[in-house]
Amino acid sequence: MKRPNGYGIVTKLSGARHRPYAVRIPTHDSKGRVHQKYLSYHATSAEAWQALETYIQRRGARAGGLIRYPSASL
Repeated sequence: MKRPNGYGIVTKLSGARHRPYAVRIPTHDSKGRVHQKYLSYHATSAEAWQALETYIQRRGARAGGLIRYPSASL
């Protein structure tokens, strides 16, 4: 199932690692550009997706149930 824009992503890192799956979330800099920030690292893909889901639920609860994204001014 496709997730909405700005939701975040799980990536598999290269090399022999104990926790090769990384959770990345979008962040905005002062000029409105989007950058990916590493949130956490996990041993399995399922653990990483669960961590992303938990993060999104907590972020939504802090924002009053709505996730507000800053608009980029051009």
